[in-house]
Amino acid sequence: MSPSPFIDKVWPVIRNIIFDWSGTLVDDLPAVWQATNHVMQKAGVEPFTLDRFRLEFQLPFMGFYDKHLPQVPADQLEKWFHDFYRTVRDQISLLPHARDFLDFCRDQGLRIFILSTVSHEHFDIQARNVGLEGFFDHEYLGVRDKRKRIASILDEQSME
Repeated sequence: MSPSPFIDKVWPVIRNIIFDWSGTLVDDLPAVWQATNHVMQKAGVEPFTLDRFRLEFQLPFMGFYDKHLPQVPADQLEKWFHDFYRTVRDQISLLPHARDFLDFCRDQGLRIFILSTVSHEHFDIQARNVGLEGFFDHEYLGVRDKRKRIASILDEQSME
């Protein structure tokens, strides 16, 4: 039995689902916030409270850094961020009901994709830690601006 009448009407049309990783399937907010504050401190800027981080952080993330640290080159920002993130990425957990929904999608025969800014390195470790290693049909990782990448993914996967 399907969970709602809406699903009965829409489900036959849906063949593929593209998920984001961070904040959609996993809770990485504490790790990202801590790593961002590490970057701020390295650049000599006051760290963000969690409330301020939630209010001001934006994607694509370079817009956030361009606003707050325009004087720091992008490659330096990324080095500082990833060096620290490696120390906290194991804190990341699966969001409630994410696995249930993924299992439901899989049971319906849907293809499941990830489109995320997270790097291959971090994704592989996190997916293994939360029990989703090898779960997805394809992962599009390290994508800086998902708005620019989505159309080519739709073409590549023949998702019209």
